[in-house]
Amino acid sequence: MPSPTPKQAEYLAFIARYSAVHEQAPAEADIAQHFLVSAPTVHQMILKLEAGGWIAREPGVARSIRLLGRSDDLPTRGHAARPSHAVLSDEAIDIVVATACEVAEGIVHRLRGMPLCSDIRQVVVAAAAAAAARRVAALGAPPAEVERARKRVEQSAGTKDV
Repeated sequence: MPSPTPKQAEYLAFIARYSAVHEQAPAEADIAQHFLVSAPTVHQMILKLEAGGWIAREPGVARSIRLLGRSDDLPTRGHAARPSHAVLSDEAIDIVVATACEVAEGIVHRLRGMPLCSDIRQVVVAAAAAAAARRVAALGAPPAEVERARKRVEQSAGTKDV
């Protein structure tokens, strides 16, 4: 089997990481969101990966993408198969945390004045913190960084008056 291009390797690595973190294959929409590309772009890449023998899928069946071969057979370092913890920047984690806080604060702001608002705030902040932790984990961060990101969202979004 020929080696994938660097871009194909990035997609394969994402599929492997996503599948490991979420215990299911990504939908094409998940891939599009991660790479900030359009759905047709992702679909074309999926077709190329399938034609190259790197993945298998069932057309028309959601989340049916399967890597063929072992995930440790994926190209390493130069092909971005798995981000190094050292390469994962604090800025990337800061962006995830800030975005989660903004989303939580926006939702709580819209609900202000409604009955049970304090209970809803706790639920919204917990959900935002969990989402941030999943995203940081998907970026390849070690468990300690994942937990630190979750706590930062809880502390920041949980204490602001909106």
